[in-house]
Amino acid sequence: MTEHDRAAAFVDDLVARTRVPTPLQREDLRRELLTYFDDAARLRGTLDEALAAFGAADEVASRLCIVYRAQRVLAHALRITAGLTVSIVVALGLELAVSRPGAFRGMAVLASLIVLVLVLWHELVGRRLRPPSATARAARWLAAFLALAAWEYGIHHYGGISLGVLRAAAISGVLVTVAASTAVIMAGADRAFCTLIQSDQV
Repeated sequence: MTEHDRAAAFVDDLVARTRVPTPLQREDLRRELLTYFDDAARLRGTLDEALAAFGAADEVASRLCIVYRAQRVLAHALRITAGLTVSIVVALGLELAVSRPGAFRGMAVLASLIVLVLVLWHELVGRRLRPPSATARAARWLAAFLALAAWEYGIHHYGGISLGVLRAAAISGVLVTVAASTAVIMAGADRAFCTLIQSDQV
């Protein structure tokens, strides 16, 4: 094995440990390290001396991990912020389009809470679960629709406010649409993030 092959093997191992976010960044880091070792080996006489001066691979990898971890956290924060912002804008638009005069503020708050809870659930739990089948997904949305319709009807009835079954169903339909749009938007944000990672644009 030539000195260049040894340097390449060392660099490949080091880059693999650093968990660099994108292929482009991994290739850039690999190229920079190979250039460094080629130059260092010429200056110091041997690759062994260049490796010794460079330091332990574990130490260097740990420092690089910290740098690239910050980049990953920032990228995820941008993804979540974008998805949450678009979801809330869509939710408010839906409520503005269908709410009765004077009811927009209360429904907008409820819709925003639904969006926030769903985004939190998506980030903390949903991304770790296996995607459900189409049948299971449809059953969940139907159950959510029925539960929200029953809740709307019951809460109004308890407060002595007249609310027909059809009106309760309509309110529930809007809220389920808000929830569904949030799920679609967050899934789209996830796909866009993965596409950017794979195409080295993060």
